[in-house]
Amino acid sequence: MAGYFVIRWPSLGKQVRCGGIDLNPGIFEWWVEQLPIKAVQTHTLVSGSVLSTLVVRAPAPYTWEPGTEVTEDSRFVPDGRVKIKRHNVPGVVQVYVKYGPRTEDLQDVSFAQVWEEDLPILYQVGAEVWKSVMRTKQVVVVEFVEA
Repeated sequence: MAGYFVIRWPSLGKQVRCGGIDLNPGIFEWWVEQLPIKAVQTHTLVSGSVLSTLVVRAPAPYTWEPGTEVTEDSRFVPDGRVKIKRHNVPGVVQVYVKYGPRTEDLQDVSFAQVWEEDLPILYQVGAEVWKSVMRTKQVVVVEFVEA
């Protein structure tokens, strides 16, 4: 298993590294096995500073049972926390990266963390994606790749 993976935004010329955490290590391993993944980067609109990516593809079957995941209140996790939401539709997951205050009290499934030294880059990306969603309507592609 890789010790980390990379999230990159080619059009912004930026990337961050993400390592596994103590929570949900099986999900981290499953995620890394799915890479590379390319999608459109979006942003939550009312719940705070959170990048959002809907991944629609045919990844390997989930290796964990729904309801067995360890969750955290998204308001209190550190910036850079990477979370995943498993949908009932096979092959569809949503990945979130918190980069600032979050107002919704959601219990999210955390599985990775942006490296501390890469947080300034994540803050820049968050601002750029917010601007693209709210003003410029420029499509920002995000790539999740193996380290």
